Amino acid sequence: MSKTDQKIRNLEIHLDSVVKKRVRLQEVEAQVRTQIQILQKQKQIQVTIKSVSTGPPIAITHQHQIEADAGTSRNVPPLYGNGYGSYKIDDRPIVSRVQFGSGHSNNSAEITAIIHALRALRLITDASNAEVLIRSDSKIALKWCTATEQPKENTSSAFRSAIALLRFETEKFKKIKTQWRGRQHSVNLFGH
Repeated sequence: MSKTDQKIRNLEIHLDSVVKKRVRLQEVEAQVRTQIQILQKQKQIQVTIKSVSTGPPIAITHQHQIEADAGTSRNVPPLYGNGYGSYKIDDRPIVSRVQFGSGHSNNSAEITAIIHALRALRLITDASNAEVLIRSDSKIALKWCTATEQPKENTSSAFRSAIALLRFETEKFKKIKTQWRGRQHSVNLFGH
């Protein structure tokens, strides 16, 4: 066999290998698409797909929901009380009455409950590919989930700290949306 014939044979072997890999990639892509369709029907994820043969890898956006509510034993400045809060992530069990310690107004406790929920969510999902819908009966807490302005000068240091921590957590996620729920919804869900 001449050197030219050997080179042609090697190229044929390589081409055959490439074709087999492409066929395998298409099989894997079909399996992934099937799994994605099942999850989309269950409304657990939203997906943008580009074929592996024509574009970059599949991009998956996970969609999550957080419900949160909180309070304090004393909501009178300057001696705020012990904060507590509850939250629920997706269809998981409720995390109930987490104690936040002293110095919390109702608003800082509401924000702290959302912070705890976002931290817990980061343990189970890739935050950079997650869209989160946060529901609460606190319009103030929900405002700070997406606000870009700074708190007013006369805002308490505890509340400023809560806002800073909330921003630190929300910036890790692909997208944050909020939805206000009436107080009765929180009472029905969390019992407080």
